[in-house]
This record gives sequence, structure tokens and C-alpha cells, in this order.
Amino acid sequence: MPDGAILANAGHFNDEFELAALEEQGVSGELLRATDYNIKPGVSSDEGEGDDWPDLRRRVLDADILVLGTPVWLGQPSSVAKRVLERLDAFLGEEDDQGRTISYDRVAVVAAVGNEDGAHHV
Repeated sequence: MPDGAILANAGHFNDEFELAALEEQGVSGELLRATDYNIKPGVSSDEGEGDDWPDLRRRVLDADILVLGTPVWLGQPSSVAKRVLERLDAFLGEEDDQGRTISYDRVAVVAAVGNEDGAHHV
């Protein structure tokens, strides 16, 4: 999906973020719920047997845009969003064939939704 977008979320943005609005601008994409996958804890690209991250990692790297949506609970992003961010951290130690960070030339956005729970601090 060279000009696509991946939307990863904790389950609260399905109604608020419409892929149709992106499609009107010529952007294709897919909506993924991180809670539907077994994303093991860690900061590597593969944490072993049963880890669904390697497939998700490939899909993220195939996309040009990643939107990670999270609710704010107790003043913090959800634990699911934190798990995804931990796994994305592995990109910092990986390089492409030109010696650049593996996620070079891609865009990522985090959308935090909340109010009285402290979204203004996230």
C-alpha cells in the first residue's frame, strides 16, 4: 500500500475517524484495532512465538501514514497504545539499505481523546 494509511486504535475511534474522508482525498487505508492482535511486550521487531507484531510491523512499514488513536485514562494513553509505541521503538535501531532509520520518509500521528481525564497533559 505505497500511498496508504494505517489507522491503529484502541477501539474508540471507529465512528469518529472515517476512512471514507481520506479516500475522498485519494488516500487508501485500513483500520486496525490493536486489541484484536497479540502484541507482546518488548522493544524488538519480533518477541517470539505467538507475537502478531511482525505482521503489523510490515503493514506499518508498507504505509506512508500511521495514525495511532488512544483514549486517555487516568491522565495517560491507554496501555494498548503504550504497547504499540513500545514496539515502534524498535524502528530506532533498524536501518534501510541506505543507512536511514527504517521508518524514514513516513508520517505518524497520535490522536489522544479525553478531557477530564487529563488529555491536555498527554
